[in-house]
Amino acid sequence: MLSSHQPPDLGVEEQSERKDEPEVNDCLSDRKSALDEQTNLTVYVPECAPDGRYQKIQCYRSTGYCWCVHEDTGKPIPGTSVKDLNPKCDAVQPPSRPMKGCPEHRKHVFLKDLMDFLSQTMNEHKPSASDKGLLLIDKQPLNEQVAAWNFNALDVNKNKVLERKEWKTFRTMISTNKKLRRCGKKLPRYCDVNHDRKISMTEWLNCLNSQKSSSSITVTPAGPKRRGPNPIESYLKGDD
Repeated sequence: MLSSHQPPDLGVEEQSERKDEPEVNDCLSDRKSALDEQTNLTVYVPECAPDGRYQKIQCYRSTGYCWCVHEDTGKPIPGTSVKDLNPKCDAVQPPSRPMKGCPEHRKHVFLKDLMDFLSQTMNEHKPSASDKGLLLIDKQPLNEQVAAWNFNALDVNKNKVLERKEWKTFRTMISTNKKLRRCGKKLPRYCDVNHDRKISMTEWLNCLNSQKSSSSITVTPAGPKRRGPNPIESYLKGDD
């Protein structure tokens, strides 16, 4: 089996994933391995985002080809490779999908209210230098920072996906909020695009529309630093 830091076969469609091999977001390890092996420019070295995922655009410098990839796995998106140019990966966005039980007009309002709620949750727990898994990436758009912070807070076992038990924590969080309760119950299944009963960071960011705009979010002015446990932890008690 070829290592993921080797250049993709740009002329072949992606192979189906093996059912018994879980996907691991490991761009940083792949990059380190490639750099360790690099003796000349013939080795493909993946580019990683600050949060450890793969950059949307990957390039094989010795050939001049660049292509778009899935940010969680690094797998190339067929039909996106171009030579001596950067592909327009932002244009490769999943189409808007209906959320069962939450009409389209209600869904738009819900997503805005949800981002405000998640922003408030984040602001109530100002991260310190010791909160390694929750730290914000300064270069991210504000909406994406908020969504990513809450994803990391919900990801208790730090396996970089939200599993069923962690979905339950999310549902508990929003169950007392009348504006979020109805559509919020539908959100986990809506986010789980590939129906593997896990939500990756990319699925989470895409279903919250957090990468499209940062202009609608309500920002709470920074006040004195709040000390104490992550507020999300209070929803975890009783689930063990």
